[in-house]
Amino acid sequence: MGVGVSTAACCAGSLASCTLSAICGSLCNVGNKAHPATTKIWSIVILFLSSMLGLLLRYKGKDLTLSLAGYTAEVCSTDACMGSQAVYRISAVLTAFFLLHAALALCSEKAVHGLWALKLVGILGTIFGSFYVPNAVFNVFAAVSRYAISPVFLVLQIALLIDFAYLWNESWVEQERLKAVLVSAVGFYALAAVGVVLEFVFFTGNECGQFNLALVCITLVLIMGTTIVSASEWCEHGALLTSGIVSCYSVYLTYSAMSSNPSGCKWSAESASQPLQIGLGMLFAGASLCWTSYSAGTTDAMGGRVDAGGLKAPITGGRVGGMAYAGARDEESGAAEEEDEEEDEDGTSFRYYFLVMSIASAYMGMLLTSWGDTHANTYNDVSTSSMWAKVLSLWGMFALFTWSLLAPTFLTDREF
Repeated sequence: MGVGVSTAACCAGSLASCTLSAICGSLCNVGNKAHPATTKIWSIVILFLSSMLGLLLRYKGKDLTLSLAGYTAEVCSTDACMGSQAVYRISAVLTAFFLLHAALALCSEKAVHGLWALKLVGILGTIFGSFYVPNAVFNVFAAVSRYAISPVFLVLQIALLIDFAYLWNESWVEQERLKAVLVSAVGFYALAAVGVVLEFVFFTGNECGQFNLALVCITLVLIMGTTIVSASEWCEHGALLTSGIVSCYSVYLTYSAMSSNPSGCKWSAESASQPLQIGLGMLFAGASLCWTSYSAGTTDAMGGRVDAGGLKAPITGGRVGGMAYAGARDEESGAAEEEDEEEDEDGTSFRYYFLVMSIASAYMGMLLTSWGDTHANTYNDVSTSSMWAKVLSLWGMFALFTWSLLAPTFLTDREF
């Protein structure tokens, strides 16, 4: 058994070494120029690799870390707890790393850019050293992340999704692709309708409990309500394409929440333990985390101007002012790009970028551990904490979207 574990660890180490060498070889030449784009690439790569490492240690942490002193503490008696502690350590190290860069960006741009290969080695060394720190320290970090930091990231993620939906609609309307807008809106609503029907059929039976039935019904009512508001004449900036995207994603969140329900369908929990679903979940979680972090960390998303124009009909409606950030495709876009370049050069935008990356790193610790639930099944995302996190995200998304529809109509004394 010991030989098998040693061989597996050796192979994993060799694979990690080869991967790290390839990444360093492809990025070092660009990194020497200390270009802002390279800084963002490196930070995203580090976040993604850390997510994959966290997933590996969560599921196989007991086998890979038996020789690390202090890691087999009495605090942890289950594989899930030991795996969660490994993820907490990686999440805490990354959070501190990006917070340090956010602070450095206030003082020196040179301290933020460059030397990424050396920084990566430092991160790995710090993660290794963190296994000698008592679990109680990281339990405090997990509690702060669960109740204070991670909810901020969820709000950013939802706001970005809604803004993306408005941007998509605005782009096609400006290109006068009205038929494409209509067809896409119908397509998204059709997908949402099929999803709701499937959820009623497979997730609301007697063996699945009443919670699932109530959740699907609430989601359906919210979809119908926001659709009616978007299509109404008094909501001039409403857009059915935007509403269709939000509706489709809400159906997915409902499915995801029901899949995490420990009191729900037994077959759902069993299917969540299949290797293929676990692998796809790993890749999706890592990719979505990195995309959201990169998008939320840009200057446009964090502190851009509000677009006050372009209120159109329900099918072709423009972006809503309250949720639409900078980057409007107008005659001032060139000046905005020049301003963004100046901010990149003096490091001003990177204070926000690394702040978002630190929030994302803390959220990663919750995402990979079913929101810190040490009683959760080790090989899936079935837990009460994870279920309610998704339910609250679902309702929060509808709240933000409804606000984006109603605010310009009722707050007439303000420009949106």
